[in-house]
Amino acid sequence: MPGIIKNIVKNILPVAATVFLLLVLLFSVGLKNTTAPVSEEIIEETTESDTSKVEEPEPDLALSEEEIITDEDEEEPLENLMVPFDVENTYSYCKNPKCLIDENKENIVYSFDFTNGIPRSDDDNVYLFEFSTYEDDETEGKKAIQIASKAKEVSIEVPYEERYLFSRFAPAVKYEGEYILLENAKYVMNPEALAYNTCDYFSPDSKKGILLDANTIDKPELYDLNVKRAVYNIPLSFIIGETENESVPTIEYEYNGETYEFDGFMCGGFDSLISYLTQQGIHTTIIILNDWNKEHPEIIHPKARKRTGRSQYYAFNTEEEEGVRLMEATAMFLAERYSGGSEYGLVNDWIIANEVNQQKIWNYMDTKDIDYYTESFERSFRTFYNAIKSNYSNAKVYYSIDHDFNDNYGNNGRFFNGKEFLYKFNEYADKGGNYDWSLSIHPYPNPLSKVKFWKGSFDKTENAGVLTPMNLSSVTDIMKKTEFLNNKGEVRDIGITELGFSSGAGEKLQAAAFAYCYYIVENNEYICSFLMNRQTDDAGALKSGLRLGIYNYDYSPKYIKKVFTNVDGENRDELINEMLEVIGAGSLEEALSWAE
Repeated sequence: MPGIIKNIVKNILPVAATVFLLLVLLFSVGLKNTTAPVSEEIIEETTESDTSKVEEPEPDLALSEEEIITDEDEEEPLENLMVPFDVENTYSYCKNPKCLIDENKENIVYSFDFTNGIPRSDDDNVYLFEFSTYEDDETEGKKAIQIASKAKEVSIEVPYEERYLFSRFAPAVKYEGEYILLENAKYVMNPEALAYNTCDYFSPDSKKGILLDANTIDKPELYDLNVKRAVYNIPLSFIIGETENESVPTIEYEYNGETYEFDGFMCGGFDSLISYLTQQGIHTTIIILNDWNKEHPEIIHPKARKRTGRSQYYAFNTEEEEGVRLMEATAMFLAERYSGGSEYGLVNDWIIANEVNQQKIWNYMDTKDIDYYTESFERSFRTFYNAIKSNYSNAKVYYSIDHDFNDNYGNNGRFFNGKEFLYKFNEYADKGGNYDWSLSIHPYPNPLSKVKFWKGSFDKTENAGVLTPMNLSSVTDIMKKTEFLNNKGEVRDIGITELGFSSGAGEKLQAAAFAYCYYIVENNEYICSFLMNRQTDDAGALKSGLRLGIYNYDYSPKYIKKVFTNVDGENRDELINEMLEVIGAGSLEEALSWAE
């Protein structure tokens, strides 16, 4: 009887109706094999000529005892959903975890489902923990930042704080006095929700681009090339710290309650460059490089602070709070400055570090452990990604691998294979919450001085030793796999952001190699850009015999200038015929088939 009363009160809101139905129900319960009672209103509506007969109400107007007792909206008692806690498989309970910034930009909402039962624990609570980049997923000594009650579907809200953009979050239950995590800690998965720039992504009508020579800004050596895309480097030692030029003040930047200093003079140079490219309608890519920084070594990983003669750039610090906070502040400073909200210009694409599978030279860390190395890099990459996307929602953020795809022959002391790094990165990215990272490749011929890259045989599977323009399918077939798709179920952006051919064996051969490579990329639906290395011959590369520029070191043009300028133009048939003659193909279709 109490259950009946409870359900009536819940479902019949008007007080008078509730009291009346309760009396009727009490009466009906005592009867067996009778229909539902008839209300007085129905009796009153009966005509005088029909007073001897009372019609039964329509079935949908009457509530049987069973219908009254059953409340479809009432949740199943929590106790009925409980299952024993399997401490060996603690991650088996939490399904569909999401960590999102709400539409009002006021809260972080962590949600998940208990689809395999709710584990019994010391109480009926779920505890949410926060972890910084430099912390492991360990609850010992930490306090939960929020508590929620157990339910089939759990949603936990936490007021947004600035540092949370780079934090990881995980739910836990208390079991035998200890907090046990139910899932890998997840980052905020929609940093773009915070962005002030939500403009569409700018994609030029050509995949052609160049590694820029800043000395040619606003000069014929640049605008004569009909450039659609440009890439440039920002070494962090150039901008972190006080200004050395007294004529330009130091920039003081507030982040997370601290003040960080950036070189106003050097930043002014990058401001001029990026704003010029933006004004010219040139799609701009910036590469963030963590070069040796004697003034601020804290931004360099503890295992990378031994300066070596070979190492050009160094791994980011993801293990110490001071270095991590400086990395976060730097990422936010650059992202805010170059997301199109000011006179400083817009960066469309960002590349974080360089050829990161080459841990001895281009992203130095003294380790052979690819898991340790990749997890650390992914955390630093995610820091820059979240900073960038929280300012310009449609920016693309890349990391790059070189052409050494499977050819270290098991010796991680030399370098990590690009393929293995790619798989490991995807694993750790998914572990922290899938997001829209992009991939940059540098498919140079092997050796680098080889210009006739189309000569020889090529393994076009993912087991290929070296990536070249002739076997791009070795990487694109991997990126098409379900487990590699982005969080929208799409194949990620893949760009060739560094590739060039030396003129040492002849300028027409260099030009033909560039043209052939460009048409291969133009024909490939999965490769979104080809940024040539480089606009002007580099002194360092010249020592190695590599003459990769469109211009010689003295800025005199090479034959490739004409080809580069017109390769994507209306009158390209003449260039194609010249190219076919050099590479020995009867038609462009035949040449392209070689690379399929």
